[in-house]
Amino acid sequence: MNINEIMEEYTSEPIMILPTYYRRHPVGYVEPGYMTNVSAFLFPVKGEGYFHLDNQSFRFRPGMVIHGCPGKWLTSGNITDKPLEFYIMYYRHEKDSDGYMHRAYEMEIGSSPGLFATLKMLTDVSKHPDTFSKFQAKALVYSVLSELFGILKSARSNEAQSMVEEARGYIEFHHMRQHTLCDLAGRYGMCPKYFSEVFKKYIGISPIDYLIAYRMKEAHRLLTSTCATVKEIAEMVGYTDAYYFSRLFKKQFGLAPTQLRALPIEQAN
Repeated sequence: MNINEIMEEYTSEPIMILPTYYRRHPVGYVEPGYMTNVSAFLFPVKGEGYFHLDNQSFRFRPGMVIHGCPGKWLTSGNITDKPLEFYIMYYRHEKDSDGYMHRAYEMEIGSSPGLFATLKMLTDVSKHPDTFSKFQAKALVYSVLSELFGILKSARSNEAQSMVEEARGYIEFHHMRQHTLCDLAGRYGMCPKYFSEVFKKYIGISPIDYLIAYRMKEAHRLLTSTCATVKEIAEMVGYTDAYYFSRLFKKQFGLAPTQLRALPIEQAN
Protein backbone atom coordinates (compact mmCIF):
# COMPACT_ATOMS: atom_id res chain seq x y z
CA MET A 1 0.00 0.00 0.00
CA ASN A 2 1.13 3.49 -0.86
CA ILE A 3 -0.59 6.10 1.31
CA ASN A 4 0.27 8.93 -1.06
CA GLU A 5 -1.34 7.06 -3.96
CA ILE A 6 -4.48 6.43 -1.90
CA MET A 7 -4.75 10.09 -0.95
CA GLU A 8 -4.22 11.14 -4.56
CA GLU A 9 -7.06 8.85 -5.62
CA TYR A 10 -9.51 10.34 -3.12
CA THR A 11 -8.36 13.82 -4.11
CA SER A 12 -8.82 13.38 -7.85
CA GLU A 13 -11.81 11.02 -8.07
CA PRO A 14 -15.35 12.03 -6.98
CA ILE A 15 -17.23 9.77 -4.58
CA MET A 16 -20.92 9.57 -3.69
CA ILE A 17 -21.43 9.79 0.07
CA LEU A 18 -23.74 7.11 1.48
CA PRO A 19 -24.96 6.73 5.09
CA THR A 20 -22.62 5.68 7.88
CA TYR A 21 -23.91 3.25 10.52
CA TYR A 22 -22.96 1.86 13.89
CA ARG A 23 -23.46 -1.91 13.86
CA ARG A 24 -23.66 -4.39 16.73
CA HIS A 25 -23.45 -8.11 15.98
CA PRO A 26 -24.36 -10.37 18.92
CA VAL A 27 -22.30 -13.31 20.20
CA GLY A 28 -22.37 -16.14 17.68
CA TYR A 29 -23.50 -13.94 14.79
CA VAL A 30 -22.67 -15.27 11.32
CA GLU A 31 -23.29 -13.38 8.07
CA PRO A 32 -24.40 -16.05 5.53
CA GLY A 33 -22.94 -14.13 2.61
CA TYR A 34 -23.87 -11.67 -0.12
CA MET A 35 -22.35 -9.83 -3.10
CA THR A 36 -21.14 -6.33 -2.24
CA ASN A 37 -22.20 -3.43 -4.48
CA VAL A 38 -20.52 -0.40 -2.88
CA SER A 39 -17.25 0.46 -1.18
CA ALA A 40 -16.92 0.94 2.58
CA PHE A 41 -14.50 1.54 5.42
CA LEU A 42 -15.13 -0.58 8.52
CA PHE A 43 -13.84 0.61 11.90
CA PRO A 44 -14.01 -2.04 14.69
CA VAL A 45 -14.80 -0.65 18.15
CA LYS A 46 -15.34 -3.70 20.38
CA GLY A 47 -15.11 -7.45 20.04
CA GLU A 48 -13.43 -9.48 17.33
CA GLY A 49 -14.56 -11.24 14.17
CA TYR A 50 -13.60 -12.49 10.75
CA PHE A 51 -14.24 -10.79 7.43
CA HIS A 52 -13.89 -12.57 4.07
CA LEU A 53 -14.09 -10.92 0.65
CA ASP A 54 -13.78 -13.65 -1.99
CA ASN A 55 -10.39 -15.23 -1.25
CA GLN A 56 -9.16 -12.42 1.04
CA SER A 57 -9.46 -12.95 4.79
CA PHE A 58 -9.18 -10.26 7.46
CA ARG A 59 -9.20 -10.44 11.24
CA PHE A 60 -11.69 -7.85 12.38
CA ARG A 61 -10.51 -6.25 15.65
CA PRO A 62 -10.02 -2.83 17.27
CA GLY A 63 -6.93 -1.00 16.06
CA MET A 64 -7.50 -2.14 12.49
CA VAL A 65 -9.50 -0.66 9.60
CA ILE A 66 -10.80 -2.73 6.71
CA HIS A 67 -11.70 -1.35 3.31
CA GLY A 68 -14.26 -3.32 1.34
CA CYS A 69 -15.10 -2.91 -2.33
CA PRO A 70 -17.93 -3.82 -4.74
CA GLY A 71 -18.22 -7.08 -6.64
CA LYS A 72 -16.96 -9.35 -3.84
CA TRP A 73 -18.69 -12.22 -2.03
CA LEU A 74 -18.77 -11.17 1.63
CA THR A 75 -19.02 -13.47 4.64
CA SER A 76 -18.30 -12.45 8.22
CA GLY A 77 -18.94 -13.43 11.81
CA ASN A 78 -18.25 -12.86 15.49
CA ILE A 79 -15.54 -15.12 16.96
CA THR A 80 -15.54 -14.08 20.63
CA ASP A 81 -17.90 -14.30 23.57
CA LYS A 82 -18.63 -10.58 23.31
CA PRO A 83 -20.69 -8.60 20.79
CA LEU A 84 -18.86 -7.22 17.78
CA GLU A 85 -19.39 -3.45 17.40
CA PHE A 86 -18.14 -1.30 14.54
CA TYR A 87 -18.74 1.73 12.34
CA ILE A 88 -19.25 1.19 8.63
CA MET A 89 -18.82 4.19 6.31
CA TYR A 90 -20.34 3.49 2.88
CA TYR A 91 -19.57 5.34 -0.34
CA ARG A 92 -19.92 4.75 -4.07
CA HIS A 93 -17.40 5.33 -6.83
CA GLU A 94 -18.89 5.06 -10.30
CA LYS A 95 -15.74 5.04 -12.39
CA ASP A 96 -14.38 1.61 -13.30
CA SER A 97 -10.91 1.40 -11.87
CA ASP A 98 -8.30 -0.96 -10.48
CA GLY A 99 -7.32 1.64 -7.88
CA TYR A 100 -7.65 1.44 -4.13
CA MET A 101 -11.37 2.29 -4.15
CA HIS A 102 -11.95 -1.07 -5.86
CA ARG A 103 -9.65 -3.13 -3.65
CA ALA A 104 -10.06 -4.88 -0.32
CA TYR A 105 -7.27 -4.19 2.18
CA GLU A 106 -6.62 -3.57 5.85
CA MET A 107 -4.73 -0.90 7.76
CA GLU A 108 -3.46 -0.69 11.32
CA ILE A 109 -4.26 2.58 13.12
CA GLY A 110 -4.00 1.70 16.83
CA SER A 111 -5.99 3.72 19.35
CA SER A 112 -7.64 6.71 17.65
CA PRO A 113 -10.20 8.41 19.93
CA GLY A 114 -10.38 11.55 17.77
CA LEU A 115 -11.22 9.51 14.69
CA PHE A 116 -14.02 7.66 16.49
CA ALA A 117 -15.45 10.91 17.83
CA THR A 118 -15.74 12.12 14.22
CA LEU A 119 -17.34 8.82 13.20
CA LYS A 120 -19.89 9.23 15.99
CA MET A 121 -20.85 12.67 14.67
CA LEU A 122 -21.03 11.31 11.13
CA THR A 123 -23.32 8.47 12.24
CA ASP A 124 -25.67 10.90 14.01
CA VAL A 125 -25.81 13.23 10.98
CA SER A 126 -26.45 10.31 8.61
CA LYS A 127 -29.78 9.63 10.34
CA HIS A 128 -31.26 12.86 8.94
CA PRO A 129 -32.33 13.21 5.27
CA ASP A 130 -32.35 17.03 5.00
CA THR A 131 -29.95 18.90 2.71
CA PHE A 132 -27.92 20.52 5.46
CA SER A 133 -27.35 17.14 7.16
CA LYS A 134 -26.18 15.70 3.85
CA PHE A 135 -23.76 18.60 3.47
CA GLN A 136 -22.45 18.01 7.01
CA ALA A 137 -22.09 14.29 6.28
CA LYS A 138 -19.98 14.98 3.21
CA ALA A 139 -17.68 17.26 5.20
CA LEU A 140 -17.40 14.72 8.01
CA VAL A 141 -16.57 11.87 5.61
CA TYR A 142 -13.58 13.84 4.34
CA SER A 143 -12.64 14.66 7.93
CA VAL A 144 -12.63 10.93 8.69
CA LEU A 145 -10.45 10.26 5.63
CA SER A 146 -8.13 13.11 6.58
CA GLU A 147 -7.71 11.79 10.13
CA LEU A 148 -7.30 8.21 8.90
CA PHE A 149 -4.64 9.04 6.32
CA GLY A 150 -2.89 11.35 8.77
CA ILE A 151 -2.60 8.49 11.27
CA LEU A 152 -1.26 6.16 8.59
CA LYS A 153 1.29 8.69 7.29
CA SER A 154 2.55 9.34 10.81
CA ALA A 155 2.86 5.62 11.48
CA ARG A 156 4.70 5.03 8.21
CA SER A 157 7.04 7.91 8.98
CA ASN A 158 7.87 6.43 12.40
CA GLU A 159 8.40 3.00 10.84
CA ALA A 160 10.69 4.48 8.18
CA GLN A 161 12.74 6.36 10.76
CA SER A 162 13.12 3.22 12.89
CA MET A 163 14.17 1.25 9.82
CA VAL A 164 16.78 3.86 8.88
CA GLU A 165 18.21 3.88 12.42
CA GLU A 166 18.45 0.09 12.34
CA ALA A 167 20.09 0.23 8.90
CA ARG A 168 22.60 2.81 10.10
CA GLY A 169 23.50 0.62 13.06
CA TYR A 170 23.85 -2.40 10.79
CA ILE A 171 26.16 -0.49 8.42
CA GLU A 172 28.34 0.72 11.31
CA PHE A 173 28.59 -2.69 12.98
CA HIS A 174 29.37 -4.47 9.71
CA HIS A 175 31.32 -1.68 8.00
CA MET A 176 34.21 -4.02 7.19
CA ARG A 177 31.99 -6.26 5.06
CA GLN A 178 31.35 -5.81 1.35
CA HIS A 179 27.96 -4.14 0.82
CA THR A 180 25.96 -3.12 -2.24
CA LEU A 181 22.89 -0.91 -2.29
CA CYS A 182 20.86 -3.89 -3.54
CA ASP A 183 22.02 -6.02 -0.61
CA LEU A 184 21.18 -3.33 1.96
CA ALA A 185 17.77 -2.59 0.41
CA GLY A 186 16.95 -6.29 0.17
CA ARG A 187 17.59 -6.68 3.89
CA TYR A 188 14.55 -4.44 4.47
CA GLY A 189 12.44 -5.73 1.60
CA MET A 190 12.72 -2.51 -0.38
CA CYS A 191 13.79 -1.59 -3.88
CA PRO A 192 17.28 0.05 -3.95
CA LYS A 193 16.08 3.43 -5.23
CA TYR A 194 13.36 3.83 -2.58
CA PHE A 195 15.61 2.56 0.21
CA SER A 196 18.27 5.09 -0.75
CA GLU A 197 15.70 7.91 -0.86
CA VAL A 198 14.30 7.05 2.59
CA PHE A 199 17.78 6.68 4.10
CA LYS A 200 18.91 10.01 2.66
CA LYS A 201 15.76 11.74 3.93
CA TYR A 202 16.68 10.97 7.56
CA ILE A 203 20.49 10.78 7.47
CA GLY A 204 21.28 13.38 4.81
CA ILE A 205 23.43 11.17 2.57
CA SER A 206 22.91 7.90 0.69
CA PRO A 207 23.59 4.52 2.37
CA ILE A 208 26.76 3.87 0.36
CA ASP A 209 28.09 7.38 1.04
CA TYR A 210 27.37 6.82 4.74
CA LEU A 211 29.24 3.50 4.63
CA ILE A 212 32.27 5.17 3.02
CA ALA A 213 32.21 8.08 5.49
CA TYR A 214 32.01 5.70 8.46
CA ARG A 215 34.88 3.59 7.09
CA MET A 216 37.01 6.71 6.67
CA LYS A 217 36.22 7.80 10.21
CA GLU A 218 37.30 4.39 11.53
CA ALA A 219 40.40 4.48 9.37
CA HIS A 220 41.32 7.90 10.78
CA ARG A 221 40.97 6.53 14.31
CA LEU A 222 43.16 3.50 13.51
CA LEU A 223 45.80 5.60 11.78
CA THR A 224 46.18 7.87 14.82
CA SER A 225 45.88 5.22 17.53
CA THR A 226 47.60 2.07 16.21
CA CYS A 227 50.80 1.02 14.47
CA ALA A 228 49.01 -1.02 11.79
CA THR A 229 50.14 -0.42 8.23
CA VAL A 230 47.99 1.47 5.72
CA LYS A 231 47.31 -1.82 3.90
CA GLU A 232 46.22 -3.49 7.14
CA ILE A 233 43.95 -0.60 8.05
CA ALA A 234 42.44 -0.60 4.58
CA GLU A 235 41.53 -4.26 5.05
CA MET A 236 40.21 -3.60 8.58
CA VAL A 237 37.66 -1.12 7.20
CA GLY A 238 36.62 -3.18 4.18
CA TYR A 239 39.04 -2.43 1.32
CA THR A 240 41.34 -4.98 -0.32
CA ASP A 241 42.91 -2.31 -2.54
CA ALA A 242 45.11 -0.02 -0.41
CA TYR A 243 45.55 2.50 -3.24
CA TYR A 244 41.80 2.88 -3.71
CA PHE A 245 41.42 3.23 0.05
CA SER A 246 44.06 5.97 0.08
CA ARG A 247 42.25 7.92 -2.65
CA LEU A 248 38.99 7.74 -0.72
CA PHE A 249 40.74 8.80 2.49
CA LYS A 250 42.38 11.81 0.83
CA LYS A 251 39.06 12.84 -0.69
CA GLN A 252 37.47 12.72 2.76
CA PHE A 253 40.20 14.45 4.82
CA GLY A 254 42.37 16.27 2.26
CA LEU A 255 45.40 14.20 3.29
CA ALA A 256 46.64 10.77 2.27
CA PRO A 257 46.93 8.23 5.14
CA THR A 258 50.73 8.49 5.09
CA GLN A 259 50.53 12.30 5.23
CA LEU A 260 48.22 12.11 8.24
CA ARG A 261 50.68 9.90 10.07
CA ALA A 262 53.48 12.32 9.37
CA LEU A 263 51.68 15.08 11.27
CA PRO A 264 52.32 15.78 14.97
CA ILE A 265 49.79 13.96 17.16
CA GLU A 266 47.98 17.15 18.17
CA GLN A 267 47.46 18.10 14.50
CA ALA A 268 46.46 14.61 13.34
CA ASN A 269 43.67 14.51 15.90
